Amino acid sequence: KLDSPKTRDEKVGAFSRLGIKPIFAVSSISGLGMGDMLDFVVEAAAKACPAESEDKKLDNPTPMPIAVSIVGKPNVGKSSIFNAILKEERVVVSPIPGTTRTAIDSEIQIDGVDYTFIDTAGLKKKEHRQARPDIFAGFQTFKAIRRSDICFFVIDANEEITKQDQRVANEIFAMDKGCIILVNKMDMYTKDNRGKKGGNWDSRGKSDDQYQTLRDYISHHFSFLWMCPAFFVSATTGEGLEEALSAIKKIFEDRHKVIDDETLKTFLAKKMKVNPPKLLRDQREPKVYALRQLDTNPPLFELLVNRPGAISTQFRKFLENAIIKDLGFWGSPITLKLRGKDKT
Repeated sequence: KLDSPKTRDEKVGAFSRLGIKPIFAVSSISGLGMGDMLDFVVEAAAKACPAESEDKKLDNPTPMPIAVSIVGKPNVGKSSIFNAILKEERVVVSPIPGTTRTAIDSEIQIDGVDYTFIDTAGLKKKEHRQARPDIFAGFQTFKAIRRSDICFFVIDANEEITKQDQRVANEIFAMDKGCIILVNKMDMYTKDNRGKKGGNWDSRGKSDDQYQTLRDYISHHFSFLWMCPAFFVSATTGEGLEEALSAIKKIFEDRHKVIDDETLKTFLAKKMKVNPPKLLRDQREPKVYALRQLDTNPPLFELLVNRPGAISTQFRKFLENAIIKDLGFWGSPITLKLRGKDKT
């Protein structure tokens, strides 16, 4: 409402003391100052979202920093890990669950590679009447996962795995994001307190190797994340964080990997000999013709068959797992689409 240029500087000066930049003096009636504001918006948008070619190429990885969100249920140490990675007290850390209410981004360069780490609010258990701040925090966390390339999925080594943990893991998997499991608070985990909280750590058999005991327990509850690496870390001492950070680049590169058609042809022929698709009741004989890669980040493949309904879920899952293992797509789920030969 700065319709008069005479009072413009005087009124803008009062807002400049807030320390917020830039400030634009505009008038919605006369259009005064709108041009400068729109020029800034266009320039800022171009920097934040660089234009992509309409013909997206598989061999053209994004120039943006690798986005890594740190997710998990409340009070597992997400903010502590965030601060440990940045090596500064960037966010407030408290033993009170729910201290972090919104997603916080920080950019950092490690060994010449640019990263954007996103600290998120813990996903709380769904309730019939949930407080508005918790609902907002949940939306922010889902949004952070959606714009991430890879997620640091944090769980507490001293707590029992709950439905909340599994809910977070399911969201990561459903959005086809790369995932690295961080088992945090290992500095507090000893044979003396093993099972003190959530005593199922030893329910599948005691072992002298505490790490293997944890691995077995995690594999049991997150079997669908079998392709994702797990690291035992401590935000307090820094244990394991360097190894976890080094895994990000490899998973990111695998998510952008392109497999040529000849390699896929040889791969499919070998798998068809080992485990051909079985005939389903009331279906035609299943026939598989070709396999090709459609996209990256996340990896997307297409299987050309005679009829999609003739291909069993077991064979499809077998082929998906084989692609991850044999073609090297560790740390990230892949998608395999079925297309009938008679369809265009």
